[in-house]
Amino acid sequence: MKEIHSSPANLAEPSGPEEDEWAGLDDPVELLLVVSLAPDTGTLHANLRGPLLINPATRIGCQTVLHDAPYSLRYILTPG
Repeated sequence: MKEIHSSPANLAEPSGPEEDEWAGLDDPVELLLVVSLAPDTGTLHANLRGPLLINPATRIGCQTVLHDAPYSLRYILTPG
């Protein structure tokens, strides 16, 4: 898994051996969140600090780790 560094101007700047698969990407990158269900409370939590980036053209993705971001690892999802 490669590490992606974030910056305010450009959320995803991939680095590593697979960088060529992201270079020149004209299509938008899909961003997905990992959501978990707490079995004891039934509460849904989203990991905002570790989103998944998917290149729809190549169907290759990776998990981004936003180390110094103020986002929650267990953001509580509420209805509405």
